[in-house]
Amino acid sequence: DGYSLCFGHGFEFQDAAARVAREYPETLFVTTSGSRTAKNLSPIVFELEQATYLCGLVAGRMSRTAKAGMVGGVELPSIRSTFLAFEAGLKAGNPGAKATAVFTGSFEDVAGAKAAALALVDQGNDFLFHNANAAALGVFAAATERGVYAFGANRDQNALSPSVLASAVIDLPRAFLETARWAREGRFDGQPIRYGLASGVVSFVWNPAHLGRVPAPVIDEVERTRERIVTGALVVPRGDF
Repeated sequence: DGYSLCFGHGFEFQDAAARVAREYPETLFVTTSGSRTAKNLSPIVFELEQATYLCGLVAGRMSRTAKAGMVGGVELPSIRSTFLAFEAGLKAGNPGAKATAVFTGSFEDVAGAKAAALALVDQGNDFLFHNANAAALGVFAAATERGVYAFGANRDQNALSPSVLASAVIDLPRAFLETARWAREGRFDGQPIRYGLASGVVSFVWNPAHLGRVPAPVIDEVERTRERIVTGALVVPRGDF
């Protein structure tokens, strides 16, 4: 149809994008996540791990049980990577803390995510992190029911539930516009396009409704740690994908 730039939103689109990139060499293709590259194909790598690390840090400092649960949908490398970073932040906040991950196999199964989250809380996890897309509502429902905190992921979910303490956010429209600007300016080079905290595309956002319940030293530490990540003084672990 003559479009010069096409996005496939999701890790799962990279193989299809690689096929059509060969068929249409004059069109630029971008996937969100993935590792497949070509002259006219690049993945956007959202370094959400930088924000989920901060979520883990908060949990490590504030958890009374030193246990945090992680609920995922489909077990993808990009999901695993956010869990890896969350666990690293948790242990930075409390070296003796433990993180437990559960995958439901679905991004839409709200009931399944709630059941998994309830089981984690019953095992003593008093903070919950999710990367489960629409099924996150089940995680939030479980956190509210059991009176524990949860974190939002991928977008600002602070208003979705009274249980959400903060969110690790990706500003997708901003990322797509920045990528389109790269393409228009001729800077598209077929290499991964990375957006982290320094870009403003990824951010850590406190829920203002709960900010008064967070100890001031924790708020200060999060800001100092964010600055260290932005400057490169602290490199957050992430999966190899």
